Amino acid sequence: MLRGIGRGGNRPGTPACLGALTAALLLAGCNGVVSARPWFGDADSIGAPRLREGVWRVVPQPGRRPCPVDEGRPLETWPDCAIGLVAGAHDLVHPGAKSRERWPYVIAAGAPPLLQIADAESQGKRFYYLWMRPVRLDAQGRSVTIKGWRVQCEPPPATAPPGAEALYAGLAATGDDCTAGSAAALRAAARSTEADDTSDVFEAHWVRDGSR
Repeated sequence: MLRGIGRGGNRPGTPACLGALTAALLLAGCNGVVSARPWFGDADSIGAPRLREGVWRVVPQPGRRPCPVDEGRPLETWPDCAIGLVAGAHDLVHPGAKSRERWPYVIAAGAPPLLQIADAESQGKRFYYLWMRPVRLDAQGRSVTIKGWRVQCEPPPATAPPGAEALYAGLAATGDDCTAGSAAALRAAARSTEADDTSDVFEAHWVRDGSR
């Protein structure tokens, strides 16, 4: 049973359960769907929202300590509490990452769209999944503000009905995380994650073009 490990247990930013990318972006905690092989490829991105390339900032969640930062300054001068990254067409880079490691990503079309991120440190053997929603688009239809969260393994305790199974249907526990038996199960878990807990949501916005 995973309940208490993710939501309401170790919160985002807890080093014990976060990889380098997820810690940097504050996009995920424990108790999320992972896979050893990617569920999605380039063909799945047809019709999916696109991120505007350039510098992005992840905004602290409600209830977290605000982080004042002058977004006009170069990204590498931002304080540690300001979570900035550079979004390319196919990868994400955090300036604090060792050797500026790149994490390839695919946005798979659907309701909601799914952001599949390859963990660079696992050499392409571990993938994370987040549901995401475009909040604001630019004149070219690219996302410049998004919200979302990691696809969770189970509903939060407050919303789980008595006697309910610990995991969403089609998922199987693996350590602190879980795996999906099919892409359909992954998508269903994403929809349930979005619906079951509206408080655990990050928001990120595009700041400017370039990589600084």
